[in-house]
Amino acid sequence: MSTSRKIGSGLGPALSEMLKLLEISASKQGFRELLQTVERLPSAQLRRIDWGKVASNVAHLRARIDHYRQRERELLALYDTTFDLNSLRSTDHVLRAIVHRARRLLRSDIGYLSVYDADRNDFYVRAHEGVVTETFSHTRIPRGVGTCRYIADNKAAFFSSGYSNDTRFSHDPGVDAAIIDEGIVSLLGVPLLLEQRVLGILFIADRHSRSYLPQEIAVLSSLATHAGLAIENARLFEDARSSLQQAHGANERLRVATAEVQAAATAHERMTALVARGGTLEDLATMMGATLEGRVTILDEELYPIHDANRIGPDSDHSPPQRSVDTRIRRALAESRSSGHSTVAFAAEEVCRVAAVSSGTEIIGGLVIRTREDLSDAGVRIFERGAMVTGIVLLSRDRAAQAEFLDIAEFLTQLFRRPQASPTLLIRQADRYGVDFTRPTMLFLLDFEGRRPGYASQLLRTVAMGKRIIAAEHDGELVVIAPAEGAVAMAGILQKAIRPKLGFAPNVILSKEVRAVSELPSAYEAAKQCLALMRRLGKKSDMDTVDNLAVYSILFSDKGVAEIDAFVRGTIGAILKHDETRSVALSDTLLAYLENGYDTRETAKKLNIHPNTLRQRLDTLDAVLGNWREHNRAFEIHVALRLRRLRSSPEGT
Repeated sequence: MSTSRKIGSGLGPALSEMLKLLEISASKQGFRELLQTVERLPSAQLRRIDWGKVASNVAHLRARIDHYRQRERELLALYDTTFDLNSLRSTDHVLRAIVHRARRLLRSDIGYLSVYDADRNDFYVRAHEGVVTETFSHTRIPRGVGTCRYIADNKAAFFSSGYSNDTRFSHDPGVDAAIIDEGIVSLLGVPLLLEQRVLGILFIADRHSRSYLPQEIAVLSSLATHAGLAIENARLFEDARSSLQQAHGANERLRVATAEVQAAATAHERMTALVARGGTLEDLATMMGATLEGRVTILDEELYPIHDANRIGPDSDHSPPQRSVDTRIRRALAESRSSGHSTVAFAAEEVCRVAAVSSGTEIIGGLVIRTREDLSDAGVRIFERGAMVTGIVLLSRDRAAQAEFLDIAEFLTQLFRRPQASPTLLIRQADRYGVDFTRPTMLFLLDFEGRRPGYASQLLRTVAMGKRIIAAEHDGELVVIAPAEGAVAMAGILQKAIRPKLGFAPNVILSKEVRAVSELPSAYEAAKQCLALMRRLGKKSDMDTVDNLAVYSILFSDKGVAEIDAFVRGTIGAILKHDETRSVALSDTLLAYLENGYDTRETAKKLNIHPNTLRQRLDTLDAVLGNWREHNRAFEIHVALRLRRLRSSPEGT
């Protein structure tokens, strides 16, 4: 329905229609139609008022209303932006909201915000809306080209109604290609300023030619100001958050470090209390293993295990002693000694960490722990404090062992002295060491060839722990007194135990059974002479008895190896020369014959040959040696054969 039909021909309807048009924010066309209708009214009515002026005033009023509503939308957009800033949402969210409002207020096809990157001296798109190409959203614009240069240098707004052909700025081929691909024809940009520093540029763009009004530039500049504040607030907020996080991290590290130090101190107190109550190295190792969830090994000064958690079990008392640690642990212990801290020896299926146990500049032991994973910082502190406590125990034990060693050495001097002190007193004193002289005992000497018998006695006490023995150095040898029952087996065990620990097995000589304390001086002298004979014969790692060597030790007590060899060659040289070219050793036959008391049948049985064969060999001996059966010569031959056997016997084990 047209306006003229609605108002009819009266003045009243015309005025009512005019008010309706204002109320509904009608377009200018509606007011023009109203003006045409008024002009067709009768002249009498028109003369009453200048309706053309009225309609013109109403149209002007309508334009003012439109302007105020646009300003209202702009102010609401700025208010919403301020609210976004105050709500502390993410910077990217605020920037996207600013771009959205700029595009909506200026009714543009595209809105985007480029931020300045000081490190690369260019601008990059951080927020955008209306962009359809991937290339444009990832374009970086050098500061010295394009509209960005003009806006950044002049710190003022700039617009172009025909970007591609605009000669007011230098063009960059890459940037131009991205803008052309996006279809941009016109654009308006305003700087994001903070204290005259350009943080970025806020753009709107259109895919058609367009001129931008001053009011539109002002609105965009206001939004740019908010964007600059958002970026700076974000930087300040990030700096504050980073500082807070650093402070929190420092406090957390301090708390953790304090807890670790406290845990290490508590563990140290527990270990110290354990030792003060008389706890052993084994107890200490068990406590450390439980605390650190690992297997602990304690090494002595020669780096042999004193306590090894890997060997604890039902058969541990009967298993052979463990060899020295491997080279990786030795190297790590040397490094630990140099640095003063523990270090990792190796890490494969498990982690092996070691700590040198030192006294001054000397290593007195080592601590080894094997765990599934390497220890934490707190665990390392506990482990290293455990090494300190272990050192205290080792030093204390060493001092006690030295004192006991000196006491036992002095006791041995009293036992072997001629004349002895009161036997009753000696028996009572021996009982303190667990040896009962009222029952048969046996002593044996170990020859260390001048190499640290004191340390060997410490090893013997470790190996023979729980067994009733007296062991100490006396006159250069290690002397062991033990019950006669099982003494030979114990001597073999000790000899085997020493070999892997010191790299060689000593010669061992066992005395006869001693049934009274008064027999000990003679037993010791006889054993000492026999041990000296073994040394002169060049024996290595051998074990023999005084019964077997006593007569030879007496006969050759003042003879050297060369003299003994000369006696053997001079006495049985002919038979030895005969044996060199024959398959049958007549020297072995003769020795067996002499040691079986000239018994032909027993000797043949011993040699596993027929008696007639033995008689034939004896006839050959007569031919080689002549009259060897006379008493004195037979004795000399027997001695020479025995000495040769002793010289050529294989090494013991």
